[in-house]
Amino acid sequence: LIQSTFLFYFILSYIRSGRIYVVDVKTNPRAPSLHKVVEPADIIQKTGLAYPHTSHCLASGDIMISCLGDKDGNAAGNGFLLLDSEFNVKGRYSSRS
Repeated sequence: LIQSTFLFYFILSYIRSGRIYVVDVKTNPRAPSLHKVVEPADIIQKTGLAYPHTSHCLASGDIMISCLGDKDGNAAGNGFLLLDSEFNVKGRYSSRS
């Protein structure tokens, strides 16, 4: 059995606010707690992306989150951001990441 950090956290992205919430569900499963908030300004500054949507755990240990567009509302359809294992914005995803 491979233990993964990601089994202990929910990654909740909110399109409206642009924030990504990381919720700890391991420490007290009956009372989950907020572990971290990734602010939209950090996402936009480091990737140019906005409107986070769906998260995916990658074999590398990173988290890939699809984004619906950029800060101006343009939906280019090619926006994926990466969070590292500490839930910091790492950059944009590319197939060469």
